[in-house]
Amino acid sequence: MPQFFINNENIHEDKIIITNKSDINHITNVLRNRKKDKLILSGVENIVYEAEIVLIKPELIEAKITDKYHSDKKLKINITLAQSIIKSNKQDFLVQKTTELGVRTIIPFISKNTVVRFDSEKDKLQKIQRWQKIVYESAKQCQRGDLTDIKQISTFNEIINLENFDLKIVCSEKENSLSIRQVLQACNEDCHCERPTREPAFLIEYQKRRGTRQSKTISNENVWIASSNSSSSPRNDIRNILLVIGPEGGWEDSEIEKLKQKGFASVTLGKLVYRAETAAVAAISHIIYEYEL
Repeated sequence: MPQFFINNENIHEDKIIITNKSDINHITNVLRNRKKDKLILSGVENIVYEAEIVLIKPELIEAKITDKYHSDKKLKINITLAQSIIKSNKQDFLVQKTTELGVRTIIPFISKNTVVRFDSEKDKLQKIQRWQKIVYESAKQCQRGDLTDIKQISTFNEIINLENFDLKIVCSEKENSLSIRQVLQACNEDCHCERPTREPAFLIEYQKRRGTRQSKTISNENVWIASSNSSSSPRNDIRNILLVIGPEGGWEDSEIEKLKQKGFASVTLGKLVYRAETAAVAAISHIIYEYEL
């Protein structure tokens, strides 16, 4: 059964008033629901309402609440996808599939090799509104308890300066020494798996922030070493991940270098070179497998 989204202003004691024209059309003309038919409505803070239709008018649908509960259809980890904008139908596909996969936030941005260009701020706004509509329809279909947040279109410099993430990853077609699997598992000490033979800078900084690396003087140099008595689990610490996917034209070497300098882990998704929209889906699937399943 499709799920529809409501706000607090739609709730009136034990009744819900639906005024969204698109939803009214979907309920009455597509699903052909009538009085006494059931609806599933998702509100704020992942509260789901089961309701029975009591009144249908062209401008509204009134339903009586029969049950409510907290939805668990939401990822425990917050994934923010920063995507260098790709051509229209491919970008639509990317927004649709990443919403279905549970991505919390999408930040479209423009990098050096981004092929999409915008004529005006109005053009940008229209694109964002289109993507928001795709998010809404995709979230209804997969019955997730929240909506992916589409941010304003950013610049590359704004992306590299984003903060407050536990882990920042950039997928690069030019990377061949460090896989996304190695990065995700290296940040999970509970996983007894193959690790990078040489710890990358991002991992050292990650462990320093967590306090799981201790300072030790070796040959007059202050070196950070992994602490063996850490009581906290990185799996529990990793809550917010920033994933950056490049443009159809590929990354410039200077862009990857700037990302690394800002603490991003540059990773490969394997031996094959993926389209940008495929790379996003593959990378998110890796994250879900490692931290959700």
